[in-house]
Amino acid sequence: MTGALTRDLSAGGMRFISNDFLPVSARLNLELSLDSHTHTISAAARVVWVQKLPYNENFMIGLEFMTIENEDRIKIIRYVNEYSQGESSGSTLR
Repeated sequence: MTGALTRDLSAGGMRFISNDFLPVSARLNLELSLDSHTHTISAAARVVWVQKLPYNENFMIGLEFMTIENEDRIKIIRYVNEYSQGESSGSTLR
């Protein structure tokens, strides 16, 4: 899987839209770019739920972070706080 549209992000996991199906319990190694001002965050995650979206071939997928550096988790928290205040430009999952 390359590229996905992030819909929700927290220190514990994320929700995203993908045109690739991933089964529940699948394990992924992620690279997450929060914005152009930070380095790429690496994390291991597992799929906790999958929902087929109506009217197209995409899936909404929920992930739980299993392994992530504490400083990267803190960066996510800061990013989410900034985003909720309208100061950020978006994140990309690769």
